[in-house]
Amino acid sequence: MSLHTPTLLVATALMVAFSGCLLVLAPGSKDDTKAMRVWGAAMLVGATSLALVAFGQGSPWVWEGLGITMALAAAATSWTAARIFVGRLPRLWQAAAGPALWVATMPFQAGAPLWAARAFKIVGC
Repeated sequence: MSLHTPTLLVATALMVAFSGCLLVLAPGSKDDTKAMRVWGAAMLVGATSLALVAFGQGSPWVWEGLGITMALAAAATSWTAARIFVGRLPRLWQAAAGPALWVATMPFQAGAPLWAARAFKIVGC
């Protein structure tokens, strides 16, 4: 018996999205409400990234690249929520560094379409 990967991705995305909605909408104590909402938002972004990978039509490079970028953003947002939960200030520039680095290196990865590398050179990077 083999498992159908897109079905597993959809089931996981639905479960994570439901958990994220609970964290965003559930009332908490005054101290941790902001951290819970940021963590719930991270879960919603992560669920969206799973759905993009599962249902991406057309160029897999675009949909998988966007899905991976959103997964990195979800992990960074979870890290930001953990910082808020323990009372530290969020460092948004550090949270954005991982996804930004991924997007900047996408045209140079194996299997990248030629138009992406050309567009990257036109921009001047």
